[in-house]
Amino acid sequence: MHASLLPKYRGAAPIQWALLNGEKETGVTVMRVDELLDTGDIILQEKMVIEEEDDAVTLSKKLFARGSGLLLKALAQIEQGAARYIPQKGSEATHAPAIAKESGEIDWKRSARQIHDRVRALVSWPVAHTFYREKPLRILRTDANVVDLESEYVQPGTIVHIVKKAGFVVKTGGGHLLIKEVQPAAKKRMGAFDFVIGHDVKIGETLPS
Repeated sequence: MHASLLPKYRGAAPIQWALLNGEKETGVTVMRVDELLDTGDIILQEKMVIEEEDDAVTLSKKLFARGSGLLLKALAQIEQGAARYIPQKGSEATHAPAIAKESGEIDWKRSARQIHDRVRALVSWPVAHTFYREKPLRILRTDANVVDLESEYVQPGTIVHIVKKAGFVVKTGGGHLLIKEVQPAAKKRMGAFDFVIGHDVKIGETLPS
């Protein structure tokens, strides 16, 4: 069983790459194993919508729950001699290699949507992160659906607004991103507004790209 709609996202990290690329749907595939990586004949597939609130953890749980039922169905078909083996179209293949550790560092010059998807995809490992006052700061939950704000600050990575009880808003290379949950170095995860209060975060401070 593979956690993508093969031949899309062959490789070690199909869930993470689907999120990184902003896909709206994914799915599970039961396939026959052959000598190459995720290239075997497809027995069954089932699509699944990627919800806006999904991250790599929640999506993995949904896919494996759906996939376990699909796998039992495929095994029954094989036992009954009713299974169909459909060759993959190699020309439509995309790849999902293992995630590199350094890919977790946030580039604020990217769009708010791209950064949001990176946070969702890498929430387990290596975890999206930036630096605040030269100390590492993990970014665990964000919201890209922020109406663009009028601001004198144009540099990506600048903190432009603080939202009471919600967090803080960062200027990106395309739009604004609300940071909702963070984890400072050597501390537990916390709401971003609690971080603002505890660290006296100021509008105009800049997170490095």
